Amino acid sequence: MIETVEDFAEAIEYERLALDQLFPLLPDDAMGNTLDLRQAMRGTGPVKQGMKFVMKMGPANPNFQGVLAPLAFSSAWKVIDLLIELALAEGGFHPGNHSNRWAIKSKVALANQAPGDQLLGVDKKVWRAICAAYERTVEHRHCLIHRRASFTEKPLHLSGKGQNGDALRPLNEKELRAFIHLAQLLGA
Repeated sequence: MIETVEDFAEAIEYERLALDQLFPLLPDDAMGNTLDLRQAMRGTGPVKQGMKFVMKMGPANPNFQGVLAPLAFSSAWKVIDLLIELALAEGGFHPGNHSNRWAIKSKVALANQAPGDQLLGVDKKVWRAICAAYERTVEHRHCLIHRRASFTEKPLHLSGKGQNGDALRPLNEKELRAFIHLAQLLGA
């Protein structure tokens, strides 16, 4: 269960690395300065400054990205899912079961009530948009993890069938990249 910003950062460390390697947000700079504003934004600590060195694990070309887009989508979805969990903890919500683990269905139902706008320092409309993207991609995530997803490369689409057996509206390349980049920004 994610209860603190530190829990969140630790839980998504691998996903952040993978997404940054597969779908870089910024041009390839081998070195640069970093600022970590998370504690300062929460009023719990200072701004942390550091240096970074970037090492690419694989070629960042469109074909490579296309093949791995479903994997990247899954990693991005995890980042947003755990952010929702953190926002729920910040709002005093608890899973309310013996395992003390959140069901995705419960997180979807409560996400808009969580103080994510306060956690991220964004407008309520932005938080609602994040929650809407999360909710509208739940079945795509479930297809990738639990059922059978449908994936085409040219043009890039990710789809599947919902729990009721109906075909899902496919996510196209632009939507997949936007969702992945959203997760990268939220996990930064």
